Amino acid sequence: MPMTSVNVDADLLAAAKRALGVTTNREAINLALHDAAWTERVVDAIEGLAGIDLEPEAEGVAAGDA
Repeated sequence: MPMTSVNVDADLLAAAKRALGVTTNREAINLALHDAAWTERVVDAIEGLAGIDLEPEAEGVAAGDA
């Protein structure tokens, strides 16, 4: 895995470690990145599902004619 050096807010990192129940900075950062990527995939999936028409009109029958 490539090494990346970044400046991270120490208080925020400590809070993330507590919230995630981990002890190392690496675990906290990797879990936070994983959660962010997962959240994006879930939101995309929900948006895709929200666009599905669950009550398609019957062929040749206009809405309200039934």
